[in-house]
Amino acid sequence: MEGSKYVQEVLGKDGDSLEKNEVILDERDPIWLELRHAHIAEVNDRLHEKMSTFITQHKATQHISTRYGNELSMRELQKIVQALPQYSEEIDKLSLHIEIAGKINKIIGDLRLKELGQLEQDLTFGVAGMKDVIKFLKMNENATHENKLRLLMITAAIYPEEFDDEKGLNLMKLAKLTDEGMNAVNNMRLLGGFSGIFSLSSDFRKELIEKLAKGELSKKEYPCLNEPIASFCGSSPSSGLHQAFARSMRTRPLTWAHHRNSTSDSVPKHGSSDFQKMGQRIFVFIVGGATRSEIRACHKLTNKLKREVVLGSSSLDDPSHFVSKLKQLMSVHRLSPDNL
Repeated sequence: MEGSKYVQEVLGKDGDSLEKNEVILDERDPIWLELRHAHIAEVNDRLHEKMSTFITQHKATQHISTRYGNELSMRELQKIVQALPQYSEEIDKLSLHIEIAGKINKIIGDLRLKELGQLEQDLTFGVAGMKDVIKFLKMNENATHENKLRLLMITAAIYPEEFDDEKGLNLMKLAKLTDEGMNAVNNMRLLGGFSGIFSLSSDFRKELIEKLAKGELSKKEYPCLNEPIASFCGSSPSSGLHQAFARSMRTRPLTWAHHRNSTSDSVPKHGSSDFQKMGQRIFVFIVGGATRSEIRACHKLTNKLKREVVLGSSSLDDPSHFVSKLKQLMSVHRLSPDNL
């Protein structure tokens, strides 16, 4: 993957040689729109269901096996295209996403990301402890440096006291971290974390946006800079005013939103009229960097609230970007009056 561009290997016209085909994953791809924010397990199920349904509906393809867990080979997909040339575009799109999902599943298995992700989650919610981290590092010596580094950074944020002395150093040596990696772990420890109760079903950002949409945000904690409606920022807006505001305050269509086919991540380039029926947009800006999980949350809230939630931020951070930033920070113990 390079941005939204994906290079796919397909069978050539001779049926033997492989050719490279560049495809763009964007809003013009309905399967991409449907699955882009879904968990990989859900993606696997939906793709299996789509292919099974397609084959069931077309007798010419029913001799091809689609048992769960087995990917269709390129030759099998080519046979489907030959049997049903009128559906070649639909089959190509489906086979593309089956291939991408297959590669993701292989990476998850090869790197044991399922086990690692479960441990990271258990650490965050207080189910796992230091013994579990040590056990994982000993049993997974071949885990990538990045994955071990991320695990220890999470551990340092939750158990900073474990990194105050030789114990922390020995743990980082067990993980075979580089000096840069150790610096990132120490910086994470010094930054500290959030002490509170975490819940899988609770997301305070999501809750804030939902309260904003309902007009239930505390005016004291979240004052409006410019109040569009006197009661909107209060805790108990009148239903009539609130409903009118939620629908839209536009007196005429805004031409900038419709011309030149928008290509934003929120509005489909060739989108349906659903967005035109939605209420006023909600703009959310996160200072300090947003994550892909927050993009996913805004995407889901758009469907739930029937109001387009547009997310902006000073940066879009994935784990590798966040780790790079931590590596660049200067540890507190290195500061002195001379370099302040």
